[in-house]
Order: sequence, then C-alpha cells, then structure tokens
Amino acid sequence: MGKLAGFLRTGKRKAMLINKKSMTLRLLLTEHQHEWKETNKNLHMSYYRPLILLLIKNGF
Repeated sequence: MGKLAGFLRTGKRKAMLINKKSMTLRLLLTEHQHEWKETNKNLHMSYYRPLILLLIKNGF
C-alpha cells in the first residue's frame, strides 16, 4: 500500500509541474498574441517550436 501511495504522490507532483508548465506556456502565448496578429504566425511557430518540444520532452 505504501508503494502505491508513493506512486500517487509523485504522480500528483508531476501533474502539478505539468500544470505549472502549461500555465507559463499559455501565458507566453497570450502575451504574444497581439504580436501574432501583426506578424507571420509561421515565423512565431518556428521560434516557439523548440521551446514547446523541450517542455513536452521534459515534462510529459
């Protein structure tokens, strides 16, 4: 039972971390939303893609 509890605890912590990361990512995206409308979206996507991939690789 203790093993399961430990597993759940780490799972919860990981979920919180992922949530925090997605929040900062969402903040980044909304922050740059007005810029996105003015400039080429593909340019921004190519700028953010490595960052997003890094977050996914580390967190998910």
